[in-house]
Amino acid sequence: VCSSDLKGLRVLLAILFFVPMFLYFVDFANLLPESLHNLLHIQLVPAILAGIIWILIAQFLLVLVFGRIYCSVICPAGVLQDIINRIYCIGKKKKRGSRRFVFRKPLNWLRYGLLGLTAVFAIFGSIELLLLLDPYSNFGRIVSNLFRPLVMWGNNLIADGLMKFDNYTLYHVTVESVTIPAVIAGGSILLLFILLVTLRGRLFCNTLCPVGALLSLVSRYSFLSINFDKNSCIQCGKCEKSCKAEASNVETREVDNSRCVDCFNCVTSCSKNALHYNMNPMFSKHKLV
Repeated sequence: VCSSDLKGLRVLLAILFFVPMFLYFVDFANLLPESLHNLLHIQLVPAILAGIIWILIAQFLLVLVFGRIYCSVICPAGVLQDIINRIYCIGKKKKRGSRRFVFRKPLNWLRYGLLGLTAVFAIFGSIELLLLLDPYSNFGRIVSNLFRPLVMWGNNLIADGLMKFDNYTLYHVTVESVTIPAVIAGGSILLLFILLVTLRGRLFCNTLCPVGALLSLVSRYSFLSINFDKNSCIQCGKCEKSCKAEASNVETREVDNSRCVDCFNCVTSCSKNALHYNMNPMFSKHKLV
């Protein structure tokens, strides 16, 4: 796949993963096949809690080869943040590669501190912190507590309208699962996502998320990564401004692979074709000698 097609492929794969999971959470009538529930187990935390070892091995191998593609394709919370970012950019006048992000140093003390604290609590039998920070759990809270009730209310409005014409294709359902605490929980998480995305892009994924922190330990050694062609780069800064992970450093012409989520925004924003998704420089011949 050429560099210009990478972002399109990533978006397509993200849609294929995101839509079924979204529909599974909003399916109040149990119309979808139960097999969709299996999508839950490809998520890292559910796989850990269920003890599905082969899924864990497969996910870590995926990261070891391709980098943190998990965070921009498989994780629904990551895709949701991309959707929020896209909505935020609608109507804003911007030139190609002129987004708002800048390179920032990683808050390693916070992301690895939270990862360690989460792991210690889990070892001693307390998974509350893990579930509080788990991206899949947070996605489930948002969709179940906010979007599912909206779909149910929409169903009732349409059903009421159809009944006036003696059409009973849809039936009226009771939105009894909606509680104020649940709405507050889902709304708070969604607002947090919106705030972090609009201010700092993927800050949640690279600072608060234990899954992101765990995968970052592997992705820094991934076989494939985004790299600068220093002979072609003119340090215009377009890549840095388009990097929602704040991982592209135009000054040093390096990408922080531990935070890069392989969205390929930097690759498509570069007008000089100076960024490429290829072999990690640490595996080049002069590194192996």
